[in-house]
Parts: sequence; structure tokens; C-alpha cells
Amino acid sequence: IRKILLRGLSTSPSDRFASMTELLAALSHDPAVRRRRWLAAATGVAFVAAGAAGAHRFTVGQHAMCAGGPSRAATAWGPEQRKAIEHAFLTSGNKDAGRAFASAAALFDQYLARWTGMYTEACEATQVRGEQSAEVLDLRMGCLGERLSSVKALGDVFTAANTGIVDNAVSAASALPTLDRCADIAMLRAVIKPPDDPAKRARVAALRDEVAKVNALATAGQCDSARTVGATTLDAAKATGYRPLEAEASFALGRLADSCLDPPKGIEYLEEAVLSAEAAHHDEVTIGASIYFATLYSDRLRDPHLSRYWARHAEAILARFQGHPILEAWLSVARSASLDAEGRDEEALVEDRRALALKEAALGRSNLDTVNSMLNVEVRLHELGRDAESVLLGQQVIELTTRLAGANSGRAALAFADQSESLTALHRFAPARAAIEKALTIWKGSDAGPFYVGYALLDLGRLNLAEDHPQAARANLEESVALLGSSDTRTTAEAKFALARALWYSPRDRSRAKLLAREARDAPIPGAAGTRRIAAIDAWVQSRPSDKPAR
Repeated sequence: IRKILLRGLSTSPSDRFASMTELLAALSHDPAVRRRRWLAAATGVAFVAAGAAGAHRFTVGQHAMCAGGPSRAATAWGPEQRKAIEHAFLTSGNKDAGRAFASAAALFDQYLARWTGMYTEACEATQVRGEQSAEVLDLRMGCLGERLSSVKALGDVFTAANTGIVDNAVSAASALPTLDRCADIAMLRAVIKPPDDPAKRARVAALRDEVAKVNALATAGQCDSARTVGATTLDAAKATGYRPLEAEASFALGRLADSCLDPPKGIEYLEEAVLSAEAAHHDEVTIGASIYFATLYSDRLRDPHLSRYWARHAEAILARFQGHPILEAWLSVARSASLDAEGRDEEALVEDRRALALKEAALGRSNLDTVNSMLNVEVRLHELGRDAESVLLGQQVIELTTRLAGANSGRAALAFADQSESLTALHRFAPARAAIEKALTIWKGSDAGPFYVGYALLDLGRLNLAEDHPQAARANLEESVALLGSSDTRTTAEAKFALARALWYSPRDRSRAKLLAREARDAPIPGAAGTRRIAAIDAWVQSRPSDKPAR
């Protein structure tokens, strides 16, 4: 103001304001007001900047809170576990130990990479994005914790590896439980919540680790241990009164009917699993047990009606949930088995191919479960008489199996045996013999049971018959029938019928040949498969003149 007044009082007119308007304008231009305005603006900018910095620090903190997936995963599969398992494999005496470890380790790496991604996504959905409740986060983290227990349990089995465990290692790693359920909120919410009592809750968690151990032992081929641990775990699970756990423990034992348990006993456990799962709304177990039922009734018990019922039961429940391609694939495998038992081979092939497509999309080709479905398609093509296609697919199966599990593995033996059947049908006898002898050598030199050796000898006997070597065929088939026993009615009937054809070359053995043919005809094989078997045996018997040794 002083400066303005002095200018207005200046003696020189040119130094004064030109008009009163300019004087008033100068008086209205207060520097203090201007400073206050700049200070207010600067304060606002600083506040916004501070808020942004605070929000950034908050977001970074929330992301950091969700960054614990890799460290948790490392508790089940870290450098120490990897080193211990590799040492156990390489000192097991299995010729394919190096290959098996590399493939199993790669499967563990892939599984835990997906696990870690899902862990981070589940955490951030609640803690960062706020689009998921804390309750759902608890459910998802509980599911992921169970999956991690499965990895740890299988890793523990691998650290005590023998030749049998190594031989089954890739199959076991491929059979780790799917992660789909951990993202399916509807399926997670349907299950009865864990017990409120902390001690009981901890007991349930500990027993779930034991259930994971049963599954790991079973997939690694350790049947005796799986049965023992499974029975103890089921008793303990029932004592808790927590139905979801009862369902899981019963299902773990019921799955042993595939190779470690008599089918009737397996059915008892599977029934318990379904009833407990239904009571607990544990749909994953209900679907899985129903699929196992369908396969068991078709493959082992040859009951098409019950097989179809359980496949439809699984299908009805799975229809409520989307985004489970592996369960869909397993359901297609069960449907195929049901159709096979009914003699509907073309429809069974459609289901086999659907299962293969689903697995290949979800798992890729370098997964033994995918290769299993390739093998199913190969076998189905052979049964339909499309052996040229079967051989081409079989070559891919052999290449993938030997790359994943090793050329001397039990899985490779199965691939060689199935390839030999198609080659024999095409009268490509030299490669057929090389394939079946390779399978027989593997199974005889490993811990394979008598069924597998008996099956290989059946294929070798049929090859010798096709080459007009009845004496060699007879020796193979006599041993095959003895080894097969009553383990599989259908396969034993095939071996008896093949032996009857080999014995017919010797006139003095024709009475026994007719008896064996009759036993094969009377074997309880229901459905269209049994009808075809009866028709083939009847046609052979009717064409056997009694005066000359003909096939």
C-alpha cells in the first residue's frame, strides 16, 4: 500500500497512475492474498501426492501380503526335497530312474506353478481387489492347503523309492488332485464347514494329510501300505464325526479296488464314500466315487446296467458345476467303459476321443494321463478292426511313454503289448514279436504281478498260433492260464479259448480242447462282449472236423 501511495503522490505526472481505475486495481492486487492462494494450492497438491503415495504403499503392502505362495509351495517341493528324491530314485536300482525323476519333477514343477498362481489370485481377490469375501478366501486357501498336502505326501513316498515306486512315479505325479475345485466357489461352499472347535479342526487337518498319504501310496503302487494306512485313517475319520473327512477317507480306500483291493470290498468303501459325501454335500467326492463305480462295474465286474447308472449319476451332479475338464474327461472314460461292456464300440470310441481331447487341452501331451487316453483310443481302434490306425497311434504312445516313464517301465510294457496285438492282426509278425517280447521282458524283470506276465504270454501265444507254431503257442498259453487264474474272468476266458485252439492240433488233446472251449464259453461275461465271445466259440466248435487237426 505504501508503494502505491508514494507512486500516487509522485511530483512527476508521468510517474503517477494514469487513472483512478489503475489506482484501484493496484490497491485490489494484495500480495498476501496471492501468497495464501498459492499456499492453499500447494497444500492441496501435497495432500493429493501424499494420498497417492499412501495408497501406493497400501497397495504394495497388500500385494506383498499375497506373495507368500512360493514359500509355502517350497515346504512341499523345495531344493532339499528335490535333492533327496533324486538321490532315492538314482539309488533304487531301477534302470529308468533318471528319466522317471526328470518327468516326475517336471510334473511337480508345473503343478506347483499353477498352485502358486491360484494362491496369489485367491489372496488378491480378497485383500487387493476386494471382490471376494474373507469366507471364500478361507475356503479356497483350505482347498489349496489340501492339494499341497498331496504333493508333500507323494514327495515323502518318493524319498523312500524302490524300483516299484520309481516305475509308478510318473503315473503318481500325473494323478495329483486337480486344482479346479479350489476355484469353484459353489462347490467349495456346498461342503459342510470345518469344525468350530480348534482341537477338532486340527485333528481333521492332520487326518486329511493321512488321506493324502493313502492316495500317494496307492498311485505309487504300494498296495500293502495303502491298505494299512487307509484302514487306520478311515477309523480315525469316523471317530471325528466330520462327514466330509469320512467321505474322503472312504473314497481313498475305494479307489484301491482298481489294483490293490478285491472289487467287492472296494464297492463297500465306495458306497460309504458316496453316502457320506451326499450327507456332507461333498460333490467332488460324489462325482469321483461315481466315476470309479462306473469303471469298476464295467471293467472288473462286467455289469453294464450298474456301470451306466453310476456314470449317469456322476454326470447329473457334474452338470451343476462348470470348468472341470479333467472330471469331464474321467466321466467320458467311464462312459466308454460302460458302452464297451454293452458292445457299443463305435460309441465308446467317441467317448475315448472326447476324453483325449479334454485331457490334451488341459494337461498337454506330455502328461501320462493324456497318454492313457491315447492308449484307450488305440485299443478301441484295434477292437473295431481298424488296426492300421491303431498301429500309427500306438507308435506315438510308445514314444511318449518311453520319453516320460522310460523304455523299461511298466507303462512302456503295456504300450508294447497293445501294439503287438494290432501288428499281429495285420500279419506283421516280426515287429509284433519284438514288441510282445519287450513287454514280457520288462514285466518279468520287475515287480509286476502274475496278471501282467500272464497277459503278455496270452498275446505271445496268439502270435504263435497266427504264425502256425502250435507247440510254442501251447507252452505260452498253458503258463498264461495258470498265471491269470481267476483275477479277470474275461482275460482268462480268452486264454482258455486260445489254448483250446492250440491243443486241437494234437488229436489226443481234443477232448481237453473242447472242455476248455466250453469253460471259456460259460464264463460269466455279461453284455454284448459275452454274446460275441459265445458266438465266436460256437462257430469254432462247429467248424472243427474230428478227423484233421485244423485251427
